[in-house]
Amino acid sequence: MWFKSKPKSPAALSFTGQLEALPQQNQHVTRAPHERGIVITVELVYNGMLSPLAKTLKLRRAKKYWVDGLQLEIYQLIDGQRSVALLIEWLAERFQLGHLEARSLMVQYLAVLLARGLIAIPLRAPAA
Repeated sequence: MWFKSKPKSPAALSFTGQLEALPQQNQHVTRAPHERGIVITVELVYNGMLSPLAKTLKLRRAKKYWVDGLQLEIYQLIDGQRSVALLIEWLAERFQLGHLEARSLMVQYLAVLLARGLIAIPLRAPAA
């Protein structure tokens, strides 16, 4: 054929599968103690055409994030052993929140950590 078919997208992860996911800290960042918490440095990667442009424009190579307080508590709980459901349960018990409230807050915070490159959430393929 003269046209390519779209690549098949992976099957959507079920709600249960999302709760069973095991977030883990990004092992390719550097962590340094700070007076109230830690400073996490993430190396920035420029792909494709941006790579030579980044060198020419001398764009920054890393981004630093200061993590303290509740953020640090949650970050330290993310160890690749605790599921998202357990993190939600911990938050609900710690602050006496309802399950839906705790779930909303935890999922939003995990999304922020994921977008910043501080954590990874490997997804397991659904069992066939």
